Amino acid sequence: MENHLLIGLGGTGGRVLAAFRKLMYERFNGEVKPKDLWLDYLYVDSSEQDLKMKDPAQWSVMGNNIALDADSIVKIPAANLADYVNNRSRFPYLAPWLGNSDDWRNIINDPKISEGAAGQKRRLGRLLFANGAPEFNRLK
Repeated sequence: MENHLLIGLGGTGGRVLAAFRKLMYERFNGEVKPKDLWLDYLYVDSSEQDLKMKDPAQWSVMGNNIALDADSIVKIPAANLADYVNNRSRFPYLAPWLGNSDDWRNIINDPKISEGAAGQKRRLGRLLFANGAPEFNRLK
């Protein structure tokens, strides 16, 4: 039997996982993990609000909650972005894709970023994930 792991990265990834779980629920009579299929989910995000999965329009189907279990969720921590950008030489594994430090000024000052969310900015999501990779790697 094949193993399947669906990984959702960020808010869009979470929405895709929710839509897929709805589809599974509808096709397999209320099962989001059918018994004859080894299937699991992993949702990785920096937004605490999104990880709460409280939106019933997204995380419920036919009045039933389809939110993920706590062991399927990884919150990547907020990072001190200014420290990474201003001290690039201390982070050689990040420097190649950080680009020009001046390009990050507006991002650093974005209020949504100060709350820890990547704000749909792919490079920032990569930075947050890199910052949280040790915790991700400790998952069993």
